[in-house]
Amino acid sequence: MAFSSTAAKSLAVGAALTLALVGCGANNSQSTSSASTSSASTVEQKVATTKFNDVANAEEAAKGAGLEKFGVMDTITLDGKEFKDPKFSQADGVAQAIYETDGIQLIVRKGAAKHAAPITDADLAGFANKWNKNYEDLAVTLYGPSKGAATVLTWNDASIDYGVTYQSANNEQTLDSDECNAVVKAIKEANATEENKDEQQNNNSNQQQNNNQQQSDNNNNQQQSNNNGGNNGSNLAYDSDKAIQIASEFFGAGGAAKGPANNVSVNGPVEGGGTTYYVVSFDLGEAHCKCNVDATDGHVYAASETTNGIETNLDDKGNPELVYDQNTGEQLS
Repeated sequence: MAFSSTAAKSLAVGAALTLALVGCGANNSQSTSSASTSSASTVEQKVATTKFNDVANAEEAAKGAGLEKFGVMDTITLDGKEFKDPKFSQADGVAQAIYETDGIQLIVRKGAAKHAAPITDADLAGFANKWNKNYEDLAVTLYGPSKGAATVLTWNDASIDYGVTYQSANNEQTLDSDECNAVVKAIKEANATEENKDEQQNNNSNQQQNNNQQQSDNNNNQQQSNNNGGNNGSNLAYDSDKAIQIASEFFGAGGAAKGPANNVSVNGPVEGGGTTYYVVSFDLGEAHCKCNVDATDGHVYAASETTNGIETNLDDKGNPELVYDQNTGEQLS
């Protein structure tokens, strides 16, 4: 399979994202591993394609891959096109669902621990751009012809690998940031157990209560320690309190210019992307700040500031990279 590293679509304005979820009881269908061929102007991508075995439904795909569950969307609308009735298959520890509409394929893969099959057939090294962004409190790595236009998404949730590939024969199809968020959210919710759902609802409730209170940094840090059990008894180099301090310094909180951080929240430690990290967020003046802090070495990544619906993504040194209008879905720079 090959992917162009130069093509990109314009970001959708107000893209309609219609989501419905289905677990293992999906409609019976058959599938084969997808393949398409093209060449980039400077890089020709060559990949080895894994043979996937067709199965009737998501439950059989999960069983064949050694997974407890393979949850996928029943339907999802991307760029005005509805994707539904996926075809299922499995190979070497990976379950696969392929949706196809108007010659465009949406390929979802979920890999069990120590899976041998890849979570995408794309040659990731051949893409012109690679970047990280938080969606649904998950550290997602994106690949595409340009930042903000993704062809492949990969992430890890609870030690399970996920991969999403969005492609067409001419390789001109990509996903904008809102569409990426919709896909990640739908897959995360489809794979959540009832216990996870209850826990998430409790977390959301606790976070809302925290956001309605003005507390000092010490009180916020203590509350987070109570919620997360401090460092969970692990030997990580950085605990949640230190992660908050690192994030505050990164965004310049506490100084005369920006003032203190308010409504501080931290999630973690979270396993994903080959490391362990904390997701830290707080309000700083009129801006809502959010970033990941690596629990092993303390570096900051996937950082963003959002003010009045304008989201600015920052590099690891705090310099602006991409600017989005969340109200319209438009990339401003």
